[in-house]
Amino acid sequence: MIYLLEQPQSLKNEEELIRLFPAKRREKFSRITNQRARSQGIWAYLLLCLGLGREYGIRKFPEVEVRPMGKPYLKEETEIYFNVSHSDEGILCAVSKDEVGADIQGRISWRESLVRRILAPAEREIVLQDPEKLTLVWTLKESYLKYQGTGIRSDLRILDLSEWAMGKRTEGDMRLWCTCEEEYAASVFSREPLSFCRVTEQEVMEGLSGR
Repeated sequence: MIYLLEQPQSLKNEEELIRLFPAKRREKFSRITNQRARSQGIWAYLLLCLGLGREYGIRKFPEVEVRPMGKPYLKEETEIYFNVSHSDEGILCAVSKDEVGADIQGRISWRESLVRRILAPAEREIVLQDPEKLTLVWTLKESYLKYQGTGIRSDLRILDLSEWAMGKRTEGDMRLWCTCEEEYAASVFSREPLSFCRVTEQEVMEGLSGR
């Protein structure tokens, strides 16, 4: 399932919530000095908790570890995969029985220097015709690389996802869900078909009951 929480507000009870988290999560959030980034990270973790509760009946706060290339995984649930992303515009979380990569990004304004740095030639042609697709292409690259488990570690111009930007949604055992809204774009690459669900702050907090 893909969960999206749009424009969450700052949590009023952050400190109380953090005290309930596993030690490594508490330590992680204590190191984040930027209040906005800290709040977004906490919402992303809570959205993961909601997904795990709804999909798999997991009611405890999960232990999250990170692989050498940076991809997070669940320490005690090795057959469940997830990926999260957050921005000012929203929090995105995908929970699956197989590999998955997710990204959400607020609207990117056209900058020639950025376009030259990240787009393959075919992608550049698409964006020249429709500048609104620049943000979508960025999320495609991010979510694809997170799906692969590598993150951004090479020249983005080598990765050509122009066919996906133009409407392709499956290739072999890989699938794409994406949306391009007025304020943001979001993409999820996955191995299994995933449904999509928008949730509210209240639903996320109610999902914590029983923990």
